[in-house]
Amino acid sequence: MPTHYVRDVSMSDRARMQESAKRRRMLEGVWEQDLIDQMAQFISAEQLAAWGRPDLTANPFRSVVSQLAVIYDRAPIISHPDQASAQAMRGLTEQAGVWTLGPYFQRLVIGLRECFRRLDWHQGQLQVRVVSPDLVTAESSPDDPATPHTVIEYRPRVLEGADILTRDVLSVRDGDPVYRIETADGQQDLTAHYLGQSYSGDAYPYRDSAGQPVLPYVLTHAANTGKLFDAFEGRELVNGALTVAVLFSYWRHIVFDCGYPQRYAINARPAGLAADPSKDENATYIPTDPASLLIMEAANPDQPVTLGQFQPGGDPVSVMQAIQAYSANIASEFDIGPHDIQRTHADARSGYALLIANSGKRAAQAKYAVHFAEADRQLMRLAAILHNRYSDQPAVAEDGYQIAYQPLPLSVDERRARTEEYRIRAELGTGSVVQFLAELEGITEEQARQRLEIIRQDRIRYGTGQ
Repeated sequence: MPTHYVRDVSMSDRARMQESAKRRRMLEGVWEQDLIDQMAQFISAEQLAAWGRPDLTANPFRSVVSQLAVIYDRAPIISHPDQASAQAMRGLTEQAGVWTLGPYFQRLVIGLRECFRRLDWHQGQLQVRVVSPDLVTAESSPDDPATPHTVIEYRPRVLEGADILTRDVLSVRDGDPVYRIETADGQQDLTAHYLGQSYSGDAYPYRDSAGQPVLPYVLTHAANTGKLFDAFEGRELVNGALTVAVLFSYWRHIVFDCGYPQRYAINARPAGLAADPSKDENATYIPTDPASLLIMEAANPDQPVTLGQFQPGGDPVSVMQAIQAYSANIASEFDIGPHDIQRTHADARSGYALLIANSGKRAAQAKYAVHFAEADRQLMRLAAILHNRYSDQPAVAEDGYQIAYQPLPLSVDERRARTEEYRIRAELGTGSVVQFLAELEGITEEQARQRLEIIRQDRIRYGTGQ
């Protein structure tokens, strides 16, 4: 949704929403116009026409964000002191697709620095919807500035056969809950048209078991900044990624148009080419091939003929190397260090892609897990509230859920290194077999304990030792 259609937001919200919208387009592959706009800052309209369509194959921003978004690669482990509640919550979240949406959701959180999820109960089951911050304005209390008490989400709807832009207004400020659907400018209340009745005040539909109103939105931050929005963090990589794409468009231009000597002829033209007075003979062009033989003849037999060539207009190899170095430098400005970036030029399959080492991914996962775990606990609380209010199944606990994210599995080389390290630690009496197995298999330590207990029982049962 273009943010210029949202006319009632403040200038600061408009700038934030435009930045978030640009980042989302870059993550979702619809950023060609953004690249064209970036190219226009460096080259003239004539050059832009000569270069042709921009090259969209290089996007370091999307590459880095996608590689860092590993928390939900495997479904997290949900636990609760009440096993029945834990089992019910696993079913609720799996049925709603919370974890299958996870990788996409985390990409938005990392790239846009925050993102919302909205939960609802529809046709007897939980529903979750990812809501990008470029579609939202929000307010929070000065005492808790990172947590919204009011959310306004802009959504397209159909009214009397016409597509219109509306906004959902939800607020729990000061215990006076509001749920309205309005036109985008807020001038007309459409709640009754879409929902059939008013849902503000006592009719507010999102309440916990104690009757307290809650927002159906959960906001996840990529980092704790103490602010509601942090839309411009990492702008260096975002703008740098667009510049990298401009440079690769230039590199492609060099390869196709400037990577060979420029030939010229004075008083000569290709033999057999019929003269056409209506055409400019100074721009004569015929298709050639490295295997073809080009025969020239004098345009004026009374004047000498000169043939020659200029050197290539650019060196694709050196330009590519310079772009790769620039791309790696800007990537190191975004949640990872320079030592976490791998560039394997010898591998043709990797091309000019940036590869983040597993150690860098694990460090990022540990850093993000703190914020995602808090948000996921809030999501599970909200899911339990909706279940208890609208489901005919037995009630579940609304608080006390815990979540654990499964570690990134080790590569073959990492497995060898960890095994050798464990052998040395075991000889010194400082090695933990639980931690070793958890890291080796990419599981939690509790899962490792359970697996080791099964192994111990199997060894006793089948006579292979203690």
